[in-house]
Amino acid sequence: PLHSSNMGGKWKKHKKAEGVPVTAVAPPAAAAWTPPAATAVAPTNGMLSDSSDSDDSDEEMQPVQPVQPAQPVAVTVAVPVARTPVSTKPVAAAAGAASTPASNGKAPSTISIAVPGSIIEHASCPEVAAAIACQVARAAAIFSVDEVVVYDDSDVAAPGTISAAAATLARILQFVETPGHLRGSLFPGSSAALELRVAEAICPSLQAPHHLRGQDWQQYREGVVMSSAPGMGSFVDVGSDRNVHVSQDLPSGRRVTLNLGPTPSVAFVPAFSETMLQGQVVLATEPRSQTGCYWGFNVRLASSLHRAIKEGPHRTYDLILGMSRDGVEREGAELVLPRYKHALVVFGGVLDLEELVERDASFAQSGKTCADLFSVYLNCCPGQGVASIPTEDAVCMSLAYLHASLSKHGNRFA
Repeated sequence: PLHSSNMGGKWKKHKKAEGVPVTAVAPPAAAAWTPPAATAVAPTNGMLSDSSDSDDSDEEMQPVQPVQPAQPVAVTVAVPVARTPVSTKPVAAAAGAASTPASNGKAPSTISIAVPGSIIEHASCPEVAAAIACQVARAAAIFSVDEVVVYDDSDVAAPGTISAAAATLARILQFVETPGHLRGSLFPGSSAALELRVAEAICPSLQAPHHLRGQDWQQYREGVVMSSAPGMGSFVDVGSDRNVHVSQDLPSGRRVTLNLGPTPSVAFVPAFSETMLQGQVVLATEPRSQTGCYWGFNVRLASSLHRAIKEGPHRTYDLILGMSRDGVEREGAELVLPRYKHALVVFGGVLDLEELVERDASFAQSGKTCADLFSVYLNCCPGQGVASIPTEDAVCMSLAYLHASLSKHGNRFA
C-alpha cells in the first residue's frame, strides 16, 4: 500500500512467504516520484488558495489568488472572500448578475469533505497520484459534495507554506471537476503535466450535470471567456457549436456560469461578426438553488487541519464529522444526526486523526481532543478485514454510509 488512512493506523510490512523461486526480469531502477512544481490556474478560476474567512451573504463571489505549487509552496494567507451559501465554483459573477433565492426560500445545506495532501505524498508514480485524486473526485461528485478541502498534514513545510503534495492534489481535483471543454483553456500546458494527462484519461468527465456534451442542451452551462470588446460585451466558449454572447465585459480566461434560458436564443453580434447564443452570467450557485441539480464542487487548500476546520467559506461548520477506526461503531440505519446547514466530514491520511490533532499546535493550545473537536466521531467500517483502509477508499465508504442521514437531516436540494 502507498499509505494508510485514519481508518486503520499505520501499515506494517510483512515478509514474503517462502516458496519455489521463480525467474523474473528485474525492473529498471527508478527514483521515487515527487509531486512536481506546476503552473497554477489563473486567479479568476483558481482555488489553490489557503483558507479564508467569509460570511453567508448573497454577495458576488470574488476571485482568489492561486497557489504556485513548489517545494514547499508559498500561499496567500487569510484572503477575504465573499461567498454565497453554497460555493461550488471559484468564479465571480459579473456586475449586475443578481443572486436568486432557493426555490423553497431556504438556502440548500452544504456538505464538505477534508482530505490530507499526504494521500499522494508517497505515491510511487504520477499515474498512481492521479488515480487517487480521481477516486476522491468521483466519490465527491457521486454523493453531491459541495466542497473538497485539501489540508496540509506534512511536518516539513515552513509556516506560510504548503507542501507540494497538498498543492498537487488540489490541482488535480480542480482539473477533474472542470468540464472537459474548459480544461484546455483553464489549464494551459496541462498536456505537459503527466499527472493531469493521466487524470484526463481516467476521468474525462464526472458525468455530473455541468459536464455536458456539445450537442446536449441545458439552461445552465459552464463556459470560459474567450474575448471581449469595450462596451460590446464578451463571447464565451461553452463547448457548443455556437459561442455565447453576454453583455458584460469580462477578462479573457475567466470561468463563468451562464443562464441560456429554457430554449436557445440566437442573434448576430456585429462586434464579433458572428451569430451567437444569448446568455446571462449568473452566480455558480444558481443552477442548484433554482433547479435542484448538483453543480460540482469547490476546491479549497488549507495549510493545516485546524485551518481546514475553522476557516471555511462559511462562518462555521455546524456539523463536523470525524471518520476513524477509533470512532463510535453504529449501523448506518441507526445513525441520527442533528440538523445542519454546513457539514464537514474529516479524514486522516498517513497519520490518523488522533495523531494529527495531538500534533497540531493550535488544538494543543486550546486543549481540545478528537472528542471535543468533532460533533460526531464515527467508525463506518467496524470489523474491517484489512490492516488499514486507504483514505480514497474511506472517502467512498464513509460518504455512502452517511448519505441517507445527511440527506435526511439537511436541506440538501432546495
